[in-house]
Amino acid sequence: MGIPKAYWLDLQNYDPVALMKETTHPTLILQGDRDYQVTQTDFNLWQEGLGDNALFTFKLYKGLNHLFMTGDQPSTPDEYNAVGFFDKEVTKDISAWILSH
Repeated sequence: MGIPKAYWLDLQNYDPVALMKETTHPTLILQGDRDYQVTQTDFNLWQEGLGDNALFTFKLYKGLNHLFMTGDQPSTPDEYNAVGFFDKEVTKDISAWILSH
C-alpha cells in the first residue's frame, strides 16, 4: 500500500478515546449500525470511555452505513459506489446539535 512502517507502528499506541478525554469542546459522535469500517463495537467503546462526560453527545442510527445512507443488507465497499442520499434524520440532528451549542 506504500504506507511507511512508522505509520503502522504509531497506530499501535494511538488511543483516540484517551485523546478526546482532554478536549474542552462539545463533541457530537454519530454512528450508523451498518458501518463496517467503524463498527458498533467501536461506537460502544467511545460511549463507554466518554459517555459520562456532558461534553459528548452520542447517537446510533439504525440501518445506516458509514456514509449515513440506508440499506437493508450488510454494508460492503460496493455500496459506496451506489447512488444514494445522506439520511435526513442525521442532517436534522446535526443542525439541531449545532444550534444548541
